Amino acid sequence: MFRNSRIPNRSFTTLSKVFLLSVLVTCQSTYADTLSVTDGQSFDSMQLKQFSLDVAARVQADSHRIGVRATLRPIFNNHVAPFIETSRSFGNLDDLTPDSTVKFGGTSIGSGFYYLGLPDLYGTRSILKVSYIDEENTVDTLISVGGRQASVDYNQRSVFATLLLSPKQPLLDNGLTGYAAVGIGNQRTRRIVFADRQTVDQLARDDSTVQGYIAAGVVYPYMDMRFYAVAEFQEEASLSIGMRWNRNKQ
Repeated sequence: MFRNSRIPNRSFTTLSKVFLLSVLVTCQSTYADTLSVTDGQSFDSMQLKQFSLDVAARVQADSHRIGVRATLRPIFNNHVAPFIETSRSFGNLDDLTPDSTVKFGGTSIGSGFYYLGLPDLYGTRSILKVSYIDEENTVDTLISVGGRQASVDYNQRSVFATLLLSPKQPLLDNGLTGYAAVGIGNQRTRRIVFADRQTVDQLARDDSTVQGYIAAGVVYPYMDMRFYAVAEFQEEASLSIGMRWNRNKQ
């Protein structure tokens, strides 16, 4: 499955340390923007060659998510592995009312693909991921606008392209390895507040921004499973843990 090596990929290890330091320095409390289920990719001859199933949870300053992704066998000359995913989110919004936070919950659904035909870069395996996520949220806390009970619809959509890089040699003899990711995409956030079935324009929000994404993580293989922990940064820092089951059909 992996060849033993006592010499880790130094450039990859340095990149991971720099990223983790930047997370500690720049971590802030804002509304979460990372919608997609995190990746835990690593170099493996069987990686993404058969059906795989991921389950991962993400913790951020003011929200949490748990999601599932199903990745199908590659198509189009074994270069494109399509996937579908869904997740459940819950947390707090602190910019809706002037004096308190409110609780929200929602569900997302998304799709995309991994492109496996990229050339290797400086001894690392490279994979391109393209994804689209649509998340619908509702505010669970009762709020009042001008003495009227109000309801809130909160929608987020993102389209991202991400480059995943993983060393071809494990970092430790037990097979522990890692990966780094860098991406860019469009994030759109739309909020509508209703009071007595009428919209409250002063509380509405409709933003579309171009955002960057960076991540670094470790992956531990065990039989047909991959266990991973990933630190990510997109508008704010987050930490994800997850596991992947690979169907290694011979």
